[in-house]
Amino acid sequence: MRRRYILLALILAAGALFIAQAVGIALVEQREANWYFTPAHIIGGVCAALAYMYVVEGLALRPVLLHCLAAVLIVGVSWEIYEYATIPALQSLDTASDIVADLLGGYVTFKVVYRA
Repeated sequence: MRRRYILLALILAAGALFIAQAVGIALVEQREANWYFTPAHIIGGVCAALAYMYVVEGLALRPVLLHCLAAVLIVGVSWEIYEYATIPALQSLDTASDIVADLLGGYVTFKVVYRA
């Protein structure tokens, strides 16, 4: 039963991420998006953590916080590589804060879902 709720939360979070990205793209064109992408990365961390949990629940494995954060980190670093390849003017501080935001979203999601 928990797996259904995780899937529902994943769908809702992915929808929120889609909307956040669409708004972010509009703000980037206006050069007003410097602050905006941290919440978007937190939502991305939530999505990655929920995807991890959905897979783990489906395989009947025990969820491990470190594994969840590793999955979030893989997704976050992959996204940052994509960003760097398409927007080379980004700074390393931006990359570091984005990855921290991803991990924060994943950590909080894991703690909320598993209340550990």
